[in-house]
Amino acid sequence: MSLIRPELMSKDVGIQTEIIDAYKECMHIFEQAAELHPGIALAAVTNCLQTVYWHADKDPQKYTWIDHAKAVLKESLGTRMSMETIANKLDMNYHAFRRKFKASTHYAPGDWLIQQRIQRAQDLLQHKSIDAVADELGYPDRFVFSKQFKHLTGYAPKQYQREILRMT
Repeated sequence: MSLIRPELMSKDVGIQTEIIDAYKECMHIFEQAAELHPGIALAAVTNCLQTVYWHADKDPQKYTWIDHAKAVLKESLGTRMSMETIANKLDMNYHAFRRKFKASTHYAPGDWLIQQRIQRAQDLLQHKSIDAVADELGYPDRFVFSKQFKHLTGYAPKQYQREILRMT
């Protein structure tokens, strides 16, 4: 199976410019992340593919709803807000919110939020301590944060910081 290079895609075959741009960004992020660790590369590619999938969807109502839901979730990155509270902010019951969110993103809202926290943590760890990052992202302590970070990236936060410093 081969990947289609973006320069070979055109509107003649129904591919939109936004998809091509998202694909190029995916490849760029993947190349950078692959140098660090396969787990980081996988998380980066997963996020990019979600973006490509989002751009490929033609339903404008879906854009509006999912964008709003993601914005509300991102606002809660640094808090311990329950998914029920987030669903209420969206004027939905929890089960409908979870079902609709998962149908749109292929992730449960809590799992998507954890991925967003870890991606944000990767940026913050470049210039903040592990304790400060854990606190800023709403983790109860550095140990819970470290366990989740390592589970999703394959690196302990301290190892990740060393790799980042080594690359710069």
